[in-house]
Amino acid sequence: MAKNDLRKCPICGKADDMSKMVTHESHKRRYFHVECLEQKLKKDEQKKQENEWQEQETARRLHLHETIAEIYDVQFAEIPVRFYAMIEHLRNGSPVFKGKKFDRRYKEGFSYDVIERTYIECRESIEWANKNKDFISMSQALGYGMRIIVDRIPLVERKMRKEKQAQEVREAQKKNEVIDNEKLQYFDEEPTIKPKKKKDNVDISKFL
Repeated sequence: MAKNDLRKCPICGKADDMSKMVTHESHKRRYFHVECLEQKLKKDEQKKQENEWQEQETARRLHLHETIAEIYDVQFAEIPVRFYAMIEHLRNGSPVFKGKKFDRRYKEGFSYDVIERTYIECRESIEWANKNKDFISMSQALGYGMRIIVDRIPLVERKMRKEKQAQEVREAQKKNEVIDNEKLQYFDEEPTIKPKKKKDNVDISKFL
């Protein structure tokens, strides 16, 4: 085997005959083992999906913080930093308040979307408390509101799950209706092949 026929795989670092290796559109001048390239592309795709998920998660968290600030009618920066730790405990399924254990409903935690929906549904109760209770600090007001949220969030989570299931059923039914309509349209169309005309009856008496 000529030395010029050898190529070094940039992933595993081992040299091999270039005829047994492949290139990739992003690295056309480099040669990879097929297995090495497949593993690399798979890891790259996983990393891409993780990064996209993380970006979406960050956006949802910030939107939740903005919603809370709006409900309490304060600037975003006025909310104590330690309150956000309470949000993360709720997100991750950890106890929000010391000495109070969560039951199994909290084991998996709650998404930022569910937490935000709960704040929105409990907005009137929180705003009433802010106006009628003598809270000595923003932290106390936020803590009281969090207790309302912790009590309510399992119900909201269950409601959102049922709404999602109902939406999936509607989408499936709509898809089936489209398929059924396409089938009906197909059978309603006139046939493109015209039936052959029947030949006139032939008088066979002359052949007898």
